[in-house]
Amino acid sequence: LPQYSLVADELEVFGGLHALVYLAVFIPVAIFISTRRDARSAYLYAFYLCCGIATLSKGLLGFALPGAIILAYILVTAEWRIVIEARIASGIAIVALVTLPWHVAMWARHGMDWWREFFEQHHLNRISSGIHGDNLTGFDYFVRWGAYGAFPWVAFLPVAASRFWKSLSPDSPERRAKVLVGVWMVVTFTLFTMSATKFHHYILP
Repeated sequence: LPQYSLVADELEVFGGLHALVYLAVFIPVAIFISTRRDARSAYLYAFYLCCGIATLSKGLLGFALPGAIILAYILVTAEWRIVIEARIASGIAIVALVTLPWHVAMWARHGMDWWREFFEQHHLNRISSGIHGDNLTGFDYFVRWGAYGAFPWVAFLPVAASRFWKSLSPDSPERRAKVLVGVWMVVTFTLFTMSATKFHHYILP
């Protein structure tokens, strides 16, 4: 129909303009990243790239969950130098380049319908009121599924927890890694337990 053809033409022009903006941002970012030669930078930028991909697949949790874990780690260990070394501006640019084209395209095509479905229904309502899964369970839900998943090694959980608390003042890369894994477990367990929507496979993160 003529009206749909007109809309398609407008979206094509709209998309082309946005593509130019993304390209203008992508080129200097790509040049900057390509000049980094150390392994630390490669791992860091790969992390931001993965955050962008995770955001495309799981929404805001894609970057909010890793960010919350790292923030909690900094609060526990007081390693504030990470904030400076994390190259946050470059990270935001990478995540934006990966995620914005799809989100802007959905907004341009579907407007508030997409906003309500994506953000209100599948973000706010999942957390606050529960729209899928088992919405009637409490704190014990992931304790139970975690025990099933870790069987028979769940018997060693008290010992592991004790060693974790003893490592809260990390003085070596090995101890810092243990603290990070421990904080990772606590943050994800707390977040998914507080969420009204629960699935047993949420224990995987």
